Amino acid sequence: MSWAMIFAVLVGVIGGLVGSGQSALSSSVSQRTSVPQAAFMIHVFGTLVAGLIVLVTRQAGALTMTTVGPVLTRSVLAGAFGVVILSSLAIAVGRLGTTAAISLFVAAQLIGAVFIDRFGLLDQPVRLLTLPRMAGVVLLIAGAYLVVRR
Repeated sequence: MSWAMIFAVLVGVIGGLVGSGQSALSSSVSQRTSVPQAAFMIHVFGTLVAGLIVLVTRQAGALTMTTVGPVLTRSVLAGAFGVVILSSLAIAVGRLGTTAAISLFVAAQLIGAVFIDRFGLLDQPVRLLTLPRMAGVVLLIAGAYLVVRR
């Protein structure tokens, strides 16, 4: 396995671990406010953190209408998707627990990813749906079922 692949796997694992924590925190905030208020506050603070990173890494000059214009629609959609993700997890974690909510989230996300890869949706390259990939998806869905059932 190449170093680039190892790095990508590590980044994915770190993102997944942080995502679990964010889901629990989002649920906690939404229980003390409301889901829309929590989504708004979390996105505002996330925007501030991302803005600080842009400034610290000296990438602020790249934000012009020339660079933003072509990706504006995608950015708005990704932001709206983020609100749906955050809100749905805040609700699900509060009612099902973090493990069950994340299991459902990952299984559903994987189903969506299969369609994105298979048909090259959302500007992604087409990737074949091989038998091992299908088996992995089925196993993850079965795992989510086992985690969620009572």
